[in-house]
Amino acid sequence: MQRKQLAYWVAQFSGWGFYIFISGFSNYLNNELSRPILAAFLALFVSGIVISHLMRTFIVHRGWLKFSLLKLFLPVVITTGFFALVLGVLQLSFSALIVGRSDIFASLNFSNGFVIWLNWWMILMIWCLVYFAFHFFERSRNEEIKNLRLEAMRTEVELNNLKSQLNPHFMFNSMNSIRALIDENPVIAKESITKLSNILRNTLLMGRKRLVGIEEELSLVEDYLRLEQVRYEERLRAKVEMDPSCIGCLIPPLMVQTLVENGIKHGISKLPLGGEINVIVSRTDRMLSISVENTGTLSGSDNPQSTGIGIANTRQRLELIYEGKATFDLFASDGKVHAHITLPIQSNL
Repeated sequence: MQRKQLAYWVAQFSGWGFYIFISGFSNYLNNELSRPILAAFLALFVSGIVISHLMRTFIVHRGWLKFSLLKLFLPVVITTGFFALVLGVLQLSFSALIVGRSDIFASLNFSNGFVIWLNWWMILMIWCLVYFAFHFFERSRNEEIKNLRLEAMRTEVELNNLKSQLNPHFMFNSMNSIRALIDENPVIAKESITKLSNILRNTLLMGRKRLVGIEEELSLVEDYLRLEQVRYEERLRAKVEMDPSCIGCLIPPLMVQTLVENGIKHGISKLPLGGEINVIVSRTDRMLSISVENTGTLSGSDNPQSTGIGIANTRQRLELIYEGKATFDLFASDGKVHAHITLPIQSNL
């Protein structure tokens, strides 16, 4: 608020000072500049500031800053007309009292008076135009900031909702894996529960972040794959590869994890002989590329139009975070399902 007040007074003094300077310079060129005239100009300078400030007070008091341009036109024209009349009378008074032109009122006619009034009316209309333009611009900017904040809050809520879907989804799949081991091999099931607790702890920590390092995400993926390999044994073959130049790149948490889970659940688990799942991460100068490939075919909740948690969640999060700058493709080729993500590089290095 103090900065706005300071800017207002600087504009007031600068604007009226410029006007008086131009008027005085014109008199100087016509060899009409004298001390009394300079004193009259100084009085007009002070009067202009006082009158325009009174007009501003009237505008604020009447709440005109909230009006539309069409609704403002007539009130502003009338108000500036009145204050222009006041300034015109002051100008003539200063000429009579300070400059010594005592006959100025006697020689005043309608034509001369109208020109003086019109001159001040135009000046005050310009003053109002600048004043209202500034406030309309500021109101528009504040409204835009408000909308951006609301949009950011909405996006954050949606992201939190999406992340809250992932943890139960991940836990459900992991618990299913361990449940299958309880009867077959209680010892391995016990070890798997320990692994699961470590994974869940890391998952909860990652879930609080908007973005995580790609190496942190892949570490979680590798832990999950080791847990699943206990369940599927030789039916699951996995490989995780990352270009060293990708270290430090940031991605949404649990995004690769979700695609790996999706590939195992809808692909490898349905194949009697199992299959392989490969995670490959690479980069170009501006984009990070993440590929998850698994043996299988597209069907049911795996297809590109799916509304299942894994695929739908990935699409929504990419759209919310990257606003159309990231892509997600899901397709089948040569007996494998390929999930491919490209997103802008963000780094914590």
